[in-house]
Amino acid sequence: MATAGRADWTGTSELRTVNGSVTVSLPDDASAEVRASTVNGGIHAGERVQVAGDVETVNGGLRFDFNSHVRGGLDTVNGGITIKQSQVDGQIHTVNGDITVGAKSVV
Repeated sequence: MATAGRADWTGTSELRTVNGSVTVSLPDDASAEVRASTVNGGIHAGERVQVAGDVETVNGGLRFDFNSHVRGGLDTVNGGITIKQSQVDGQIHTVNGDITVGAKSVV
């Protein structure tokens, strides 16, 4: 788990794992560019997350909770996509998975 207590740093940070999870917690006033990808795991974005670009996963699901905004597409293979009260400005595509927006399945 990575936690940032302040949001005034400069430069880049990289977090990687082979067979484990990565959890990042930032202050409410943080502004960051995040790139996330996975082969055998899901991606879960909590509340108020802004994503610029596509989010993709193989053998894992994608989940975006309240007040998130994705300015790109969502794509999974063998995983579902769940969007709760969030906005996606791109294509949503899954192979062998369900797409759920709010409480309703759309696939």
